[in-house]
Order: sequence, then structure tokens, then C-alpha cells
Amino acid sequence: MIKTMKKTLFVIQVLLYPLISFAQNPYKPVIHNYTNITTVDTAFLKVQYTMSFRGLNEKDSQLLTDMRIVLVGKTARKDYSYWIDKREEDNHTRIASGKNPFLSTESTANPFDLIVFSDGLLRVHQRTLGNGPILQYEEKRPSNKWELQPGDSTLLGYRCSAARMHYRGRSYYAWYAEDIPVNAGPYVFDGLPGLILRIASLDGDYLWEATGIENTDALIVIKEYGDKTKRCSKEESDRIMEYAYKHPYQYALQFVRSIRVRDGSGKSRPAGEPEFAISYFYNPIERK
Repeated sequence: MIKTMKKTLFVIQVLLYPLISFAQNPYKPVIHNYTNITTVDTAFLKVQYTMSFRGLNEKDSQLLTDMRIVLVGKTARKDYSYWIDKREEDNHTRIASGKNPFLSTESTANPFDLIVFSDGLLRVHQRTLGNGPILQYEEKRPSNKWELQPGDSTLLGYRCSAARMHYRGRSYYAWYAEDIPVNAGPYVFDGLPGLILRIASLDGDYLWEATGIENTDALIVIKEYGDKTKRCSKEESDRIMEYAYKHPYQYALQFVRSIRVRDGSGKSRPAGEPEFAISYFYNPIERK
């Protein structure tokens, strides 16, 4: 049975600070407070991964990192950023005690979460930039077609075998532990005879490495964000995200009356042509 818990929240206006902040790093997203939680399963396994990704500049040798949590249940699996979830929970506590909420994450976070259901349905929350909405879409995901590879390795003390596959524009190499007979992994990766402990894109842009495994009875939940949610298709989500990264100030102006930036003298001025020429490196996990 699905259980729903509703919470009353203050309405928080996120104004100037996050708009200046996101121009510096879109991977410290603005925190929107959820209005409703729906429980869809109870997890039996919790896996912590370090997700490394090339996010700010295609020429950077240093990848950004996020701490990801994967909760595995019988009918659903959830992958989410620890840092975003922590800030959301911190804000509920702060608001309840009359304190101002945090505006963004304290550490780098790749701003998405997803739930993979056992029937193949995929539900995704994708955070946009600044005070923009959280995009929500569902799709039937394609199956993962693996090719088993020779060789073995040891990760977290488990003997691992190798496999390779191509998924939506990238090729991946994975290590999985047959001694942990759980059909799961980070992101949408599964379909191997053991838990995936490491998976990397062959272009070097994305890497997930398991850092901890534990039994759990944590609830797998879907969070709703009220009027900050924009329901759409995956194709529309992809178009919105590409535009937001390539034209961040123009995108942000859809949600506020104006944006002011600091000039060289320490004063502020309206955003203008220098800001409208700014573009972020757009490097989604899934390529078209």
C-alpha cells in the first residue's frame, strides 16, 4: 500500500543570492522544499557511491564529485544526491524552528534523482538552474544490453567480474560482484548477475564507485514539490536543460523580474550583454 504524508511549509522566495551563485557553479543547486512524500517501497540494501563527472569545462582534468545514495527494494530502486537530500531535511528542521532555510547545497551535487521500478518505468526529477522549476518526467527505459568481458578485480573486498555496454550515446565498462546477487547499480544501470560496484564511461566523463554497502529498512519515497514542479516529457526536459545551460541568464529571467550582478567597484548593476553571452558546458549523462 502506498502511504502519503503531507507537510505544511512556509512559502520561500529565493531571490538575488542564488541567481548570482548559480552563475558560478550550476552544480550547487538551489534547494526547493518538498510539499508531499509518497512511500513506494521499503529498501533492503543501501549502497553509497562516489559519482565523478566532467561538469564545468570539457578541458578540465579534475572531475566534480557527488555522493550518491542508492536504495534497493523489491519493486523499486532510488538514486539520489546525499547533499541535496541533506539540505532538504535540514531546511524542514530549520523552518519548523523559525530559522531561515539554506539556499543551496554545501557541496557539489549532480541535480537529479530517479526511481527505477521493477516493471521498467523510470521516474526522474531534474533540477534546473537558479529559481527555475524541477522537471519531472516518466518513461519506459530501454533494457541494458551487456557483453560480459574477461578479467576480474577486487572492490570493497568482493571479487568482481567485468561487462561492457552502450547506453544512449556513451559506452560503459562495469565491475559487478556475483557474491552480492542483487540486480542493481547506480543510475539506470542493472541487468548483471550481481551488484554493480564500479562503472565508468569510456570517454572518461562519468564514473561511479561504490564506497559502502549496508542492510537497511529505509523507505523509498517520491518527493513532490508543489508548484515548483513542471511535468513534461523526457524530450522536453532535455530541451529545457540544454537551453538553460547554454543561456543561463536568459533562462533565469523567466522566473524573476530582474537580475543584478556585482561590478568591479563592488556595486551592482542589471545583468546585460556580458552575462547574456555566458554559456555553461552542457554534458548530460545521456547524449541524444
